[in-house]
Amino acid sequence: MDLGLKGKVAIVTGSAQGIGRVVARTFAQEGANVVIADIQEDKGKAVAQECQALGVKALFVRTDVTKYEDVENLVKTAVKEMGKVDALVHDAATFVIGPFRRLPRDTWNKVINICLFGAMNCGHAVAEPMAAQKKGHIVFVGSDAGRIGDASQTAYSAAKGGIMAFSKSLAQELGPSGITVNVLSPGLTLTAENTELMEKLIGKEGDEKRQRVCSLYALRKLGTAEDVANVAVFLASDRAGHVTGQVLSVSGGYSMVG
Repeated sequence: MDLGLKGKVAIVTGSAQGIGRVVARTFAQEGANVVIADIQEDKGKAVAQECQALGVKALFVRTDVTKYEDVENLVKTAVKEMGKVDALVHDAATFVIGPFRRLPRDTWNKVINICLFGAMNCGHAVAEPMAAQKKGHIVFVGSDAGRIGDASQTAYSAAKGGIMAFSKSLAQELGPSGITVNVLSPGLTLTAENTELMEKLIGKEGDEKRQRVCSLYALRKLGTAEDVANVAVFLASDRAGHVTGQVLSVSGGYSMVG
C-alpha cells in the first residue's frame, strides 16, 4: 500500500537509535523528508545521513525534549528548512527499573520529564503550524506498561499512561483543525541497541526464561522496531486520516484492552 508520504515532512524525536531510528528510516523509505531530533549528536547525524542515502531530505536538530525552547527551535527549524511539518512521532523516552519504594525521587522526575512533559512540549509546539495548514498527524509512542502497569517500572508506567490521557484530550482539541492524535503502545521490543539488556533481563533466544516471557504474548514472540515503526508511519499518514484519539497496542497480543 502506498501511504502517500512522498514529499511529506516528519519530525521524529528520540531518533538517534532504537525504535525512533527505525521510524525515521521507514519514513524515508516511504519518500518522506525527515527531521531527526535527539540529544545524541553523532548518532543523530548518522541517522540523517542514512535517510539521505534513501533519496530524501533529512536533517538533524539537537533537541532536549524537556526544554520547551529546544522543541520550539526544532519545529521552527523544520518549517524553515523543509517548508512545513506534516507529522510528528514522539519517541524520546527513558526508563528506570526497580521497586518504587527504593527509587530516589530524581529518577521519577527524569522519566516523567522526558516521557510525559516531552510529549506535551512536542504536541504544543507542532499544534500551531499544523493548525495553520489545517492538517497534520501526531503520534506518541506509549507502552503497554502504561495500559496495564508494570511492577518494576512505576514511573515509566505513570508517564506512558499520562501520554495516553493527554493524547485523547489533545485529539478532541485539535480535531476541528484537521489534526489527528494517536498513541501506539509497544510491548517488549527488540532493537539493534537493546540486545545486551534484553539478554540480561529475559535471557537469550531459545532460553527457558525467554520462552516463559514470550508465552505471555499471544503470538509467542517479542516485537521488533520494524513492527512498531510500520504502525507509527501508518498512523502518521493520510491513510489513517479518520483515526484519532486512539491507543493501539503493537505488542503481539500482550495486552488486549477494550
